[in-house]
Amino acid sequence: MNDDIIFDYEKEAILFIQNKVFAGIYDTDSIFGLLNQTEEFVQQTNVITQISIDIENAEDTAELLLPKLRYAIKNEDIKLLDAILDGLKAAASVNYFQGSPPDKTIPAITGVIAALIKLGRDLLKGVRLNSRELLLLVILKKDGATEISVLREQLLGKKIDIEEKELLIIIGDLSQKKSLIGTNVSLVAKTTDGRWVTTI
Repeated sequence: MNDDIIFDYEKEAILFIQNKVFAGIYDTDSIFGLLNQTEEFVQQTNVITQISIDIENAEDTAELLLPKLRYAIKNEDIKLLDAILDGLKAAASVNYFQGSPPDKTIPAITGVIAALIKLGRDLLKGVRLNSRELLLLVILKKDGATEISVLREQLLGKKIDIEEKELLIIIGDLSQKKSLIGTNVSLVAKTTDGRWVTTI
């Protein structure tokens, strides 16, 4: 645990995650229930680990009986977060998430990041995604099954111009994304009526 970030209180660790994940995407002071979403994110990803600290100079016997608890976030999880958030920060920089209903968007962001962290922890399935791929995953996570034309309209509404042909290429790549060891990982799938959904 020497290389991991250690916090004296769990709430500090949760605040660290909240700032790291959501800073720049939303004005956190104005979002109702953001802390609950952060706690849900922590539960989904298991990024916060409870550890016991040995007490060498206890003032009384009672203190010896109570374990000193702290909370740690592994460096590997922080590296995964940084890699994933680079893409989301790119989406935030063009104000994609502004004006979107937080009750749908924040859980979508939380779900995508949590799923990608789980993939990243499994070296056999670890994948690298760019900002456009991450953005499309968030949209599909938020809206469910969506047609390519609707995806393009949503992006255009946020002044992100990607032609349908290019969108199909990106979506196609996400359906058979190469993992770090060269195996295929499917992050999206096509429904029987021709729409696209996330599989994470």
